[in-house]
Amino acid sequence: IDQLRDFNGSVLPLTFLAQHDTDEEIQKIWQDVWEELVVDASSSLRLFLSEVIECLRAALLSSSWTMRQAGALAAAALVERVGGSTDVEGSEIAPALLSSLLTVLRG
Repeated sequence: IDQLRDFNGSVLPLTFLAQHDTDEEIQKIWQDVWEELVVDASSSLRLFLSEVIECLRAALLSSSWTMRQAGALAAAALVERVGGSTDVEGSEIAPALLSSLLTVLRG
């Protein structure tokens, strides 16, 4: 796990997404990884917010329904954890994810 910390910018967004998978076994594995990597979830999400948003946008725009579902669940969790933040970066969540959601809904 210590070696993964060197790649937090890549690993944390994927881990955040994967822990919202619809398969409970996959969820559990990635939740364990998340808990090992992250001390404070809100701070980590704010620190890597743009990377997390890009990962979630890719998931929402995926052709895989399972990936889209995990992306939507992770987006809701992101808004719950960071959306109330008063910093400027927190305000970028809604527009970035909303455009992806609208694209998906148009089909």
